[in-house]
Amino acid sequence: MLAVVASVILAAGAQTAALDRTFVCSPELRDLDVLASPRGDRAFATARFVSSGYLGLNTGSIGGRANLVYARARLERSDLANVTPMVPGVYAGAGRCFLSRKTVALTSRGLAGPPVVWAKDYTCTVRGRLVVRIRATVAEAGSWRRIDNRFFGVRTNVLQAILAVRSERTGEQVAYGTMDSAGRTKLWVAPGCG
Repeated sequence: MLAVVASVILAAGAQTAALDRTFVCSPELRDLDVLASPRGDRAFATARFVSSGYLGLNTGSIGGRANLVYARARLERSDLANVTPMVPGVYAGAGRCFLSRKTVALTSRGLAGPPVVWAKDYTCTVRGRLVVRIRATVAEAGSWRRIDNRFFGVRTNVLQAILAVRSERTGEQVAYGTMDSAGRTKLWVAPGCG
């Protein structure tokens, strides 16, 4: 019996996959919003969504090409009728973010601490392009592909994620965020972000 249980656990674990992507992203003007929303929060829920766990980067105005890179843990449904659910996965904005071989360390070193553990949206003023790395453990292996006219990505539940951002021009770290398997988030940002 114990051997059967162990093999089921191993089989279930084998379905998860690691995703590690680095992008060069162009923010709109000099505006970068760094967001973290832990599971159960409603801070960014304009359509009354309850967060399943979220890390993301936005730029400029809402909609269109505002989203740069983000990870959402699970499907999020709204309390309101006729509102499209928010789909889980890891995504990058088409036309703003491009795959890159550049590097970003997965560390909070040099950023203001302690980390924020509640829902927070920081606005950072940046110059030039950003190098963004996202590493995630996802529920199912899938290919990185075009999702629609706004995004590339993988649509699946996200079990854990790490997001790190630095300036391409100066190399300085801008932000670092984590989301654990319970949907809890931690977020560090550069001292100039507010």
